[in-house]
Amino acid sequence: MKTAKDSSTTKASMARTSRTAMDTREFGPSRSDGQTPQPGLMDVLGPEKLVVLSRPGAWAQEACKRTCPEACSCSSGDRGCSVRCDRAGLLRVPAEFPCEVASIDLDRNGLRFLGERAFRDCGALERLLLNDNRLAELPADAFSGLRRLQTLNLGGNWLGRVARTWFASLAELELLYLDRNRIAFVEEGAFRNLSGLLALHLNGNRLTVLTWAAFQPGVFLGRLFLFRNPWRCDCSLEWLQDWMDSSGQVADVLCASPGSVAGLDLSQVVFGRFSDGLCVDPEELNLTGSSPGPSPEPVATTVSRFSSLLSKLLAPRAPVGEAGNTTRGPVNASLSDSLSSGGVGGSGHNTLFLVGSGLLLSVVQHVVFALQTYRPCHTGVTQTALASGG
Repeated sequence: MKTAKDSSTTKASMARTSRTAMDTREFGPSRSDGQTPQPGLMDVLGPEKLVVLSRPGAWAQEACKRTCPEACSCSSGDRGCSVRCDRAGLLRVPAEFPCEVASIDLDRNGLRFLGERAFRDCGALERLLLNDNRLAELPADAFSGLRRLQTLNLGGNWLGRVARTWFASLAELELLYLDRNRIAFVEEGAFRNLSGLLALHLNGNRLTVLTWAAFQPGVFLGRLFLFRNPWRCDCSLEWLQDWMDSSGQVADVLCASPGSVAGLDLSQVVFGRFSDGLCVDPEELNLTGSSPGPSPEPVATTVSRFSSLLSKLLAPRAPVGEAGNTTRGPVNASLSDSLSSGGVGGSGHNTLFLVGSGLLLSVVQHVVFALQTYRPCHTGVTQTALASGG
């Protein structure tokens, strides 16, 4: 028979058991240290959300696709979110990209301009492809804030210059493509702070000169692609020739001018020196040098042929019968006939013709003598000037 005390004890025990069961359902198993247990992950999120978070990269994949621009495809891989908008017929850059995007491909569209800070929310961007569009100019801060960018492709556009502000903040850039544009001028400091650049592609443009100041301040030790440009190989490219010889990172710099070195590679051009050590442009070197001029032989040959013709014209005409017995008869006979038809025949006319021909021959001989005399004198003056300059 239970007493009142036993009954109260039993009720208290049942209450503790009920609270323990309730705690277990709401907060998970009870703790032995007496502290209040924390809610379990299952109770907070539910089974559906817990399954989503348990898959590797599921959250990143969902976030990448949630803000994917229209006409583009987005996917998430080992290197982060990738947005592909190539060959999509876009005329402007999409207004929004996934905030954690690592790669954006916008090549082969019809883009004509970029808005200011078009990629301002893409601080994690590492790869940006804008090649084969119609970009003729870029805003000063088009790539501002892309401090993690490693690859930038602007090849195959309509750019006519490279401004010093375009790449100022791209300290991590490794590959820069500016090939197949219309670039004729690169501003000083355009590639400054790009000390980590592994390759710079400037091939297929309209460059005639590239100054060392374009890389200053800073040091560029990467590979430089400069082929298919109309280079003017004068003293302004002497630094590039020195770099070609020392680094081996540049090749195929074909000279288009001056004419004296056109067709040569820059590595084959020999620069002269003034007495003070300054570089002499190849064009100036050829102007001051004692290079041989036009040969006088063609003039003498012309006069000889003219004299020979006069001799034939002044020679006595042989009878047709006698000329027929020689191998040169038909030629002389034809010449005689032509002279007769021209009114040269006759004693009075023949005398006048002889006098005029003799005067003409004398004038021609004096002209030839003057030309032959003038050339040695001119050469001597040139050699004397060179000797005094050296």
